[in-house]
Amino acid sequence: MDSDVRLSSRGRSKFTRPPAHLESLVFNARPPVRAEAAQALARLQGARALPVLARLVEDPEPDVALAAVGALGLLGSPDALAILLEIRKNGPPDYANRPSAR
Repeated sequence: MDSDVRLSSRGRSKFTRPPAHLESLVFNARPPVRAEAAQALARLQGARALPVLARLVEDPEPDVALAAVGALGLLGSPDALAILLEIRKNGPPDYANRPSAR
């Protein structure tokens, strides 16, 4: 078995590290790919994905930023919660003044 994969208590494989290419997908030119990468990182990497997800919250594409916010919610860590509370306090990033990535 790959050293980056182990079996969970339910017998399912679980990544101890995400596949090497996964984190690079957050830089993909296509917004749907970046959004899916955010969700996958949260599920596969957990709290270690926090720095990447925090950057994605500022993505110029609103769908990607929203996916990153959802991924932070999946983490449920105190640091992720702090970022979410900051977004709630200050509002979402101002997308109206940003050029679209489309």
